[in-house]
Amino acid sequence: MAKKLNIDCSCDDSVGYICGPHSKEKLSQQLLPCPFCGSTNVKLDNLVDADDFFVSCGNCEIQQIANYSPETAIARWNRRNAAAPQKGETNG
Repeated sequence: MAKKLNIDCSCDDSVGYICGPHSKEKLSQQLLPCPFCGSTNVKLDNLVDADDFFVSCGNCEIQQIANYSPETAIARWNRRNAAAPQKGETNG
């Protein structure tokens, strides 16, 4: 389970339990580069509800399904699998 993110912001633009663009901007700073193209032009965004957040890459335009809390979207985006061994290599 992803940990609850604490974002301090005093703006009036509220989206669910985090505030609007200021919090999304702060949360986006926690994102790793895109696992597909390596771009750092990645951001956390949402559609309408507090549980429809997703991460997208502004370079290759890959994005998650918008079906997560902000914490889960970030955790899933930042999760990386170990590289598979290439032919002739061993993993370990």
